[in-house]
Amino acid sequence: MSYVGNRPEAIDVVDFKWQSVQTSSFTGIAGYAYPCNTTSSALTVTLPSSATVGDAIAIVDYAGTFATNNITLTSSAKIKAEQQIKF
Repeated sequence: MSYVGNRPEAIDVVDFKWQSVQTSSFTGIAGYAYPCNTTSSALTVTLPSSATVGDAIAIVDYAGTFATNNITLTSSAKIKAEQQIKF
């Protein structure tokens, strides 16, 4: 099995609804997994504005290029006391 995260409560990735490869910014939906290709440019993932405890979204480094072109997570809610996080 593959898991998102490394804690015992990690979520099994087969529980997600896998989407096509994303190459431009998008708004994520809870319960969906997004392979993201940042080969050409960085992109922004906007998290759902009405999230509840336990909601999860999987973001996968499809081409292994997140170190070159970042993924930025943004939300109308706070994420670790910030409005956005770059990976």
